[in-house]
Amino acid sequence: MSNEKSLKQLKDEIKGCNECRNNRGAWFFPDRHGVSGFNGDDKIFFVGERPSTGEWDKANELFYKLLKEYNFENAHLTDVIKCRKEVGEEVTREEIGNCVEHFRKELEVVNPKTIVSLGDKVHSILKVLLPVLGEQNILLLKIWHYTYPQRFGKQDDYKKQWKQTFHKVNEKKTH
Repeated sequence: MSNEKSLKQLKDEIKGCNECRNNRGAWFFPDRHGVSGFNGDDKIFFVGERPSTGEWDKANELFYKLLKEYNFENAHLTDVIKCRKEVGEEVTREEIGNCVEHFRKELEVVNPKTIVSLGDKVHSILKVLLPVLGEQNILLLKIWHYTYPQRFGKQDDYKKQWKQTFHKVNEKKTH
């Protein structure tokens, strides 16, 4: 089965999941502005902690613009937790446990060489989760979550992080 079909099948499976009691519906990074979003199957993942609680905004636009600028249009964009939560609602261990099988299947389909964590929280989760899933050889990097620079006026610093991350990913490709 092709990656495209496998990701579509997984997306449908996730949409039908009812494991979490506060399930507000699954959300996936969209295919937009030439960026493949959840459907991307390049060997790099960008992973957030949980889906956005808001609408598409300037933070999302900057994130997608930088994905294109650094040739990550076909990167796989995902979250550890698949369902939306209320603003300020923390992710629980139970929710991570409920979603871990979905995430494992994403890893299996795309087989990434690099994962870029979008923020400290998800980076901490992935540092524990990846070895548990038997993923020892994936390069794990971290950048700020894409909403951070917009909220705190740090767009220039965020762009510098992207440049550093791009160089690290390219180093991994050449070794």
